[in-house]
Amino acid sequence: MELGKARAILDIQRFTVLDTYRYLAAAGIVLFHCQAAFQVFLAHPAMPFVELNLFVDFFFILSGFVLMHTYGDRVRNQADFVRFMQKRLARIYPLHAATTIAFIVMDVLIVVLHLNDDHRVGDDLALAPATLLLVHAWGFTAHDGLNYPSWSISAELFVYLLFPLFAVILRRIGGVRTLALAVILAAVIVEVRAMANLRPMTDATYDFGNMRAVPTFLAGMAINVLVKDHPRPVPWWLAHLAGILVLVLMLAKAPTLAIVGIMPLVIWLIAHAEINAGPSRLSTPLFQKLGEASYGVYLIHALVLTVLAALLKHLHHPSVLLLVVIAVGVLVVTTALAMASYRWFENPLRIYLGTIARARVATRPQ
Repeated sequence: MELGKARAILDIQRFTVLDTYRYLAAAGIVLFHCQAAFQVFLAHPAMPFVELNLFVDFFFILSGFVLMHTYGDRVRNQADFVRFMQKRLARIYPLHAATTIAFIVMDVLIVVLHLNDDHRVGDDLALAPATLLLVHAWGFTAHDGLNYPSWSISAELFVYLLFPLFAVILRRIGGVRTLALAVILAAVIVEVRAMANLRPMTDATYDFGNMRAVPTFLAGMAINVLVKDHPRPVPWWLAHLAGILVLVLMLAKAPTLAIVGIMPLVIWLIAHAEINAGPSRLSTPLFQKLGEASYGVYLIHALVLTVLAALLKHLHHPSVLLLVVIAVGVLVVTTALAMASYRWFENPLRIYLGTIARARVATRPQ
């Protein structure tokens, strides 16, 4: 495909299969948290899916790719950046605030009604200010808790603030050199964390998880530029095989940095396949709706799982098969709630907030 034609397609292309992969990654996170929650029921606790937490890094890379695709040429001054941040906050903050408040209410009820003597509940409530301000992955908190999946949303906010700088870097040095820069940044962060006796970068959450997002988000932005500048014919079977390879490496507990290092390649292959290989079975209307619901799945599942854990705490010696069935049930219920949330809460509120922001710009004195 000629470069000009590829650019024309990219100008209007929405990467629906990548949205589907975002949902599949969110489903992986649900499974990861289910197995962690169900450890208390097992005679011999085990975490066979421990590396599924790396799907969060896939989110960071994909976010960089999509935002560079959408805003790469549209954030060039302060006014552009303000509009960019307004749109991003309108997308991520309402559901984050709603789920955080739900956790706060549950924890307050637990304390007031003396439903649990666990001191962790009080510690979680102490995290409320930082969590609501979306800075709880910036090193301001001493532990995970409260709305625990949302640390990555805090990290996303951090890289949103860096987006204009990253876009300038990409325009100056190009996709290949920027990708190399992302690798160098990752190596530096790994070494700094080791010297500071912090957890490995791929385990970082409250303990400067915002820095975990920096090289991966930047890599995603670089991949978008490389897709535009160097179009390649990629068949769907190869793109999906790469995605399966990542999952296999996770289940095999391969080195985490190696797994994360392959993820930009997966996104590169899928993007090329969407441009060149025609429709995929993962781009049907049903999968598009699942992709739209992926953000809700990621945030809402923690609430579903918390309520379920409270209901199951008196369950005696459940079989592994029963726990698997329960985990699938958590995913199904969460997906249904997330689809409803996107249709009736997230998207209408995003549109409403966008309308208010545009009205303010229109009435501002010139």
